[in-house]
Amino acid sequence: MNPNRQSDTQPASHALYTARSTMGADSRSARFISGSHFRSVYHTPRHVYVHVPFCRSRCAYCDFSIHAGRRDPWEERYMKALKKELMLWQRAPFFPLPPLETLYIGGGTPTELSAERLADFFSLLRATFGPLDAISEVTIEANPETVTEDLLSYLRTTGVNRLSLGVQTFDDRLLKRLGRIHDAARASDAVHMAARAGFSRISIDLMFGLPEQTMADVERDLLMATQLPIDHLSYYNLQIEPLTRLGRDVHRGTVRPVDEEEEAEMYERIIEFLAHHEFYQYELSNFAHPGGISQHNLAYWTGRSYLGLGPSAHGFVSGMRYANIASLPRYVVAGEHAERVEDFYATKRVLSETEMIEEFLFLGLRLTEGVRRDRFQERFGRSLEDVYGDLLSRLAARSLLIYDDTGIRLPKDVYFISNEVMQSFLLTV
Repeated sequence: MNPNRQSDTQPASHALYTARSTMGADSRSARFISGSHFRSVYHTPRHVYVHVPFCRSRCAYCDFSIHAGRRDPWEERYMKALKKELMLWQRAPFFPLPPLETLYIGGGTPTELSAERLADFFSLLRATFGPLDAISEVTIEANPETVTEDLLSYLRTTGVNRLSLGVQTFDDRLLKRLGRIHDAARASDAVHMAARAGFSRISIDLMFGLPEQTMADVERDLLMATQLPIDHLSYYNLQIEPLTRLGRDVHRGTVRPVDEEEEAEMYERIIEFLAHHEFYQYELSNFAHPGGISQHNLAYWTGRSYLGLGPSAHGFVSGMRYANIASLPRYVVAGEHAERVEDFYATKRVLSETEMIEEFLFLGLRLTEGVRRDRFQERFGRSLEDVYGDLLSRLAARSLLIYDDTGIRLPKDVYFISNEVMQSFLLTV
């Protein structure tokens, strides 16, 4: 089922990466590669993701790498390890980096850091990447319960110019079921507070397909969201993971998940409602007013290189895809002993050209504009037809693909089953 819930820590490409990894880890050492058809936008990272793992508590559906509860002495140890990781990355041949285009600070809940550690955190980023106010898009994630006027005022001084709030739903009953700390009023207040503080770029996350959620609940969430001063909305269907509290409740039969047909109807209604309110869908799970597209996420979906820093962060650099150690204690220990940046990796893989093509298609087809033939040619020096032959016309004949002079893209009525179509573009098994 699709759209899958994709976080900024783990963009859609990692589903393909993980699947490949289960077929056998690539033993080749990390190396920085370039080829005749790689331009600098593809092999020199100008986008950075930093993972801050701290949360006040773990939500019932959460299977992310977070550290919930008491943060002493972990905040200080995390900062030391992050500083070491950044220092080791500066030995890479592409450092010093050209000016960054985007910086995304995610988690976890980055705004759970104490005031002292948050100041240290931004000082470290400035020391590595230069003034943050020179970066066109600097996003920080926050949960509504952490948002205060003082925090927002401080974030504005650091160069942060975009706020992403984890709302999930405006239904207090469903928020309690999800194990969220805030209520609907607090979420709405946080958005308005951010707007008053001068944030013109505000995104919220919502979920559909929640246990016990009805179409009427979804429509109330949509009505609430579109009345707020936001320019971007990410709308994910809930994926119930077996090792979470919610997953165990489903296994015991105490919670009934929404069936796939209901989810599909909710998704169709979400697209229709948001379009009517000028939130245009630009990716399977993302909607924006004109000018509100997340440039950081767009870098993922168009195959740009990016650094991933912190525990569980993923990165893509010069054709190498890597995933950092997920556990905060193990990440901290790695920081104490690391002599090279690879000591922070849990996995790494240098992609073949075939795998890069697969990822380019897998990611690009998540965008509503699809994969443009000029970008494919620029990236790989080959046409779509050179690689895929008559597969494109065969999928188009079955109304599973739009195939024209601009490139290829998914028809709207295929979005919900997009993974089934994307599998057709795998060139290796």
